[in-house]
Amino acid sequence: MKPYLLPLLLLLLACTGRPRHNARYHHTPVTKGDSLRKFNNLVKHLSRQTKILVFKDSTSKGAIVITPDWNAQVIACTVNEKEDAHHAAGYTQEDGEDHPNSGQFRQISVSKHSILLEKDSGNFTLQRRIRLIARRDIPNYLGGQTLHRSIQAIAFESENNIVNKGATAADSVFIQISGRFPATDDIRVLLPDKAAKRFNIFSPGKVTGVMFNNAANYFGYYDAEQEVLTIIQFTMPGGQVTYNGPAIDARNENALVLGSRSPFSKLKPGAGLQHFHRTIHLSGTPKRLEPVMKKIFGVTMKQLDATF
Repeated sequence: MKPYLLPLLLLLLACTGRPRHNARYHHTPVTKGDSLRKFNNLVKHLSRQTKILVFKDSTSKGAIVITPDWNAQVIACTVNEKEDAHHAAGYTQEDGEDHPNSGQFRQISVSKHSILLEKDSGNFTLQRRIRLIARRDIPNYLGGQTLHRSIQAIAFESENNIVNKGATAADSVFIQISGRFPATDDIRVLLPDKAAKRFNIFSPGKVTGVMFNNAANYFGYYDAEQEVLTIIQFTMPGGQVTYNGPAIDARNENALVLGSRSPFSKLKPGAGLQHFHRTIHLSGTPKRLEPVMKKIFGVTMKQLDATF
């Protein structure tokens, strides 16, 4: 039976990236020096196009922007709301649905730092809870590794649920979250190799998929030009399952697509599937980021520098 591809994509695009144009989203390319790079300018620009929600971190200067009517996505984030919109300076998805014409999400509830949205798609009900993570809580997701006070940070996660509302079972249902990053020469991706007990360093054009036996529940990338370390964490399936994540390469579009995917599942009527995806951006000097790099990936900045 044909798999039910119901991806919920996390598309992250840096200031120098080239987003795909789509009539639905009215993507706008942004280059360095463009006024839309400024986070507050971007917020104003977006608010003229659609309803937006801005979640601000009370423990830092970080913020994220969510567009409920544009496929329930985090469309922009920044480590400092007074400065640039890091990783999503233009119109691009950060955390939303792949198929733009499959219906809008309805808002179920909203709090200071999270929002719950829901929609129906065929025989399925999709729910997404997007939550901003406070900077002071980020070390809890880094094995207790503290962050130097000079490091600016933004983190958020999505809880993604799909329920089969149909009268018959559905085969090969899965949830996919992906990130879209600039495929520049200043990017290095860190992917796990459990067999070799290490993380391998790849340039964008050489990234390939990671098979289940070698996968871990996190990976990341380092942007040397922007001095940003990004850590992506997600639900890792256990046992013997059909799973072939988490990395995908899309260099042909001048972008690197990195993603996590739930296992393929058979959902009986009324049954559901859940998948978490978390993104952490840390901005700081190599000296201050290195303790996190070593703790999480077992890689030093010297080792990383040798690959450029």
